[in-house]
Amino acid sequence: MQLPTIKLTHKVALLIVVPLASALLFVSLLMTNLNQAEQDIEAETHASEILIQVNQSIRDAMGACGGMLILRMYHEPKVLHDTTESIRKLREDSEKLTEFVDKYPNESEGIREFIRRLKMGDEMFKQVLELTEESESLSTLRVMGQMKTFAEVLNYEGNKLVERMSEQRDMFRQKRKDDRLRIELLIQVFTGIGVVLALALGYSLINTVFKRLASLMRNAVNIGIGRPLEEPLGGADELAQLDGVIHQLSEDLAYLRANERALIDNAANIICSLDRGLRITQINPAVERILGYGPDELPGTALSLIVNEEDSNAVYASLKELSESNQQAAFEAKILHKSGRYVEMDWVARWSQQDRSIFCVAHDITERKEAERLKQELFAMVSHDLRSPLTSVSMTLEMLDDGVLGTLNERGAKLAGSANASVKSLMILINDLLESERMAHLGMVLDYETADLDSLTRQAIDYVTPEANSKNIELKVQGTCPSVQGDSEKIRRVLVNLLNNAIKFSPKNASITTSLSRFDQGINGHDAIEVRVIDAGPGIPPDKQALVFEKFKQAGHRTDGEKKGSGLGLSICKAIIEAHGGMIGIKSDPGTPGSTFWFRIPVTPSTQSSKGDSVPAASSSI
Repeated sequence: MQLPTIKLTHKVALLIVVPLASALLFVSLLMTNLNQAEQDIEAETHASEILIQVNQSIRDAMGACGGMLILRMYHEPKVLHDTTESIRKLREDSEKLTEFVDKYPNESEGIREFIRRLKMGDEMFKQVLELTEESESLSTLRVMGQMKTFAEVLNYEGNKLVERMSEQRDMFRQKRKDDRLRIELLIQVFTGIGVVLALALGYSLINTVFKRLASLMRNAVNIGIGRPLEEPLGGADELAQLDGVIHQLSEDLAYLRANERALIDNAANIICSLDRGLRITQINPAVERILGYGPDELPGTALSLIVNEEDSNAVYASLKELSESNQQAAFEAKILHKSGRYVEMDWVARWSQQDRSIFCVAHDITERKEAERLKQELFAMVSHDLRSPLTSVSMTLEMLDDGVLGTLNERGAKLAGSANASVKSLMILINDLLESERMAHLGMVLDYETADLDSLTRQAIDYVTPEANSKNIELKVQGTCPSVQGDSEKIRRVLVNLLNNAIKFSPKNASITTSLSRFDQGINGHDAIEVRVIDAGPGIPPDKQALVFEKFKQAGHRTDGEKKGSGLGLSICKAIIEAHGGMIGIKSDPGTPGSTFWFRIPVTPSTQSSKGDSVPAASSSI
């Protein structure tokens, strides 16, 4: 099995177990040899001690024999003392040898016989000392014979023992030398084995772990900087598995980067990044379609070189504040096209602290700006070139209808009245358009005062009565409610629009009821009133009720009345009521004729605007 296929944990275990096993084997063998050497040294010492003691015993025995002979001849006290001392030493020698035999019974061969001879000599010396003077002359020759025999036998036995102990001592001495050589060889061999193991394991560690870890580190760095990865590591260990994860991660990141790049490259808007010096560092290919520059032309260019001089200060201030506050900035600026013209663009920029760059998305709003300009021109034309002549026409028709300009026959009066109604409808449409545009751009301007809802309701009914009479519709009022703080003219406008809407969709000979009441539940903790306009129209399907307050949307059934409407009246109502802090809605049950439009406004707004304050309109620009 190749090493890379071994698990990393197994490799680490091998790196620990192999040196440990080698060390344990070395220690075991070393201890065995040291024990053997210690035993050999002890045996050598024992043989040397016996050898010394035997020689000492022979000397003491010879001294005792000599002293005994001299004592038999001269009887001097000093000789007796010396002889007695030699005999005492001989007894001590016998006792020491006996101790050796008791301590080392396996090595007592020959020593016991030598001890027995020493004890026989001791008995003989004791008997010689007990001889009387009468028998002294008779036994001297016998004592000399005994002494001679004892000395010869003891010397013979002693020499044999000395020779054998010398051989043992030399043998153990040689074994001790052999033990030393064996220990030295063991140390050298295991030192060599340790060096070889260290080199082999180190080489294996470097090749199978460190080099592979270094490859993993390089691959990790390569992922971060987008470089290609090194070849995958072979094997099935943990490092190879981790390398596989890194390669898979690299593939996933490459896929995500490709998708991200494709998303940016195919984006309809310009996407670019700026450094802190407001120089373009990167930009997507959309710049060629929008500004005419190639993607490689603008990187490195200062943004100030392509921004219109009129907008440069505002753009610089916005981006400078952005890099300091780490927030998002939105602004509009004219950007120089490669052809020399300027393109109106809407910018959204955000500072990235991590990348130390400003990332921008720029949208071409040239067409939108042109459309807004045309729309402003259209509304200016409607306001001045249409409304003024229509006002003059309406006044003339009213004068004809009133007979100021002469008496008309019945048919002429009918035509004049019809024409005046048409002109008024057109005037309402024009006023709705202008009012909606004004609210979208300037917001809702409310002139707060005490508004009498009862009086405003009567005024609204008086205003729409001619239209109601044309369809023979009866207008009713139910209930009453307290006055509120609000803009009387705009509240009356809401009532007129709701009544006109009810008249438009109600059939002939129907009735429309306006209900006034206090709204008991209140709005945000404030007292409130509720006004309901109940018509007899066809009703509004539930799926279309959410559309009725949107601009240019009509959600009723397709009737002639619906076709004549602009779809602006109810959206204006919604903007006015919400500007007062109120709410507006509709109730229309499927299968039941008629709809109820209602609105609620607080008696005293929670935050009352002063006269002439501007409140943002709820509706968007048309």
